[in-house]
Amino acid sequence: MNLFQSFVLAVFGLIALAAVVIFSATSNSGTEIGFAGNFKLWGTLPTGSLLVPLEEFNTANSKSFKVVYTQIRKETFENELISALASGKGPDLVILPETLIVENMDKVLPISYDYYSARNFSDNFADGASLFMAKDGIVALPLYIDPLLMYWNKDIFSTGGVASYPTKWSEFENLASRLTQSGRGGNISQATVAMGSYSNVEHVKDIISALFIQSGNGVVRFSKEGEISNSGGDSQYTVLLGDSSGEDPVGPESALKFFLDFSNPAKRAYSWNVALPNSQTAFYGGTLGVYFGHASDYAEIVKSNPHLNFDVAVLPQRDGAKIRTTFGNIYGIAVTRGSTKPDIAKQIAISLSGATFSRSLSNAIAMPPARRDLLSIGSKDPTASVFYSSAIMSKSWLDPLPLESDEVFQEMIESVLSGIITERDAINVAGKKLSNLANKK
Repeated sequence: MNLFQSFVLAVFGLIALAAVVIFSATSNSGTEIGFAGNFKLWGTLPTGSLLVPLEEFNTANSKSFKVVYTQIRKETFENELISALASGKGPDLVILPETLIVENMDKVLPISYDYYSARNFSDNFADGASLFMAKDGIVALPLYIDPLLMYWNKDIFSTGGVASYPTKWSEFENLASRLTQSGRGGNISQATVAMGSYSNVEHVKDIISALFIQSGNGVVRFSKEGEISNSGGDSQYTVLLGDSSGEDPVGPESALKFFLDFSNPAKRAYSWNVALPNSQTAFYGGTLGVYFGHASDYAEIVKSNPHLNFDVAVLPQRDGAKIRTTFGNIYGIAVTRGSTKPDIAKQIAISLSGATFSRSLSNAIAMPPARRDLLSIGSKDPTASVFYSSAIMSKSWLDPLPLESDEVFQEMIESVLSGIITERDAINVAGKKLSNLANKK
């Protein structure tokens, strides 16, 4: 064999090798030539809501892979995921809210910044989604946001001679004196706003979280590069609640006091107490002027009382606030450590978080997308436009253990109401307990 023949064979060998790589791998754009098989996706969204988005997605990628979705009940999601991964039959991908990220950090495979840069993440997704950015990579790629909003009963407002809804928290004191009504014995028969207690206020932790975030306190986040975590030990989480060195250490204290004033009969803002029904039930029944709920509550409100004359607005803000914020649950798609083809699963996650699928999913579930390019387009629908505006300003925090932190917030509220401790002490105790929960993870 002469030198030329050897050269030709070498060239053809390289071409063959390149063909194998091309046909068996996925490109950075998510385009794949060789079929890689079925990939299992788990989430809590109803199966029907993903039928069209996934059918479109799978059709577009039919030569590369197929994503098969399974709906898991919220109540059993954690246990089923643990069991399935342990048996080697778990999903390749999961859709998780930010509240379940910490609890499932040991089950997901972060996407390194070499694979999907921090710059691209920041450019592509709303600010609140940065919560998914850990030191060693992206925990989940954002899909959609479920922001906290203000629902208001238009009939109650007009009957009370109030033309429009409040945009500032400072307006609520005067509002309560005009809209709250009491029956025999001084019992509240019509409430202005449901705040001030724990047991009968729907989304109470989210409402308090929104007030904390608006005060400049992020509650819990990933520790930053080079930062010594105040959570103790080698925890990768930093607990900001109760941290006196924060930007506004008295902010959370004043926020908690504001929340509790609505259940204090001695205050002009008094409008709520523990003897009243659940806030959601009261709003459905037309006896509550303002209800703080998520965008996902909208359909249930309409279904529960089709004749209720209500509207939706952005969550009120603090006086003089330079940055408008609200709380929001941010849902992302993560690759599990149980995937047998993690590299391709990462590419699928990137594709699912792209504009095409995100737009289709957003339309199907009536939730605002997490992508900046889609949020900037907005919506012409008057209700959806509020959802979009609220999604843009949504922020959240890393909940170490949701059920346990529920108890922390309950104790924080009820210990002050009972007169055991002050607002400041309650905040400090809550911060220490969240630190202990973060250390468990």
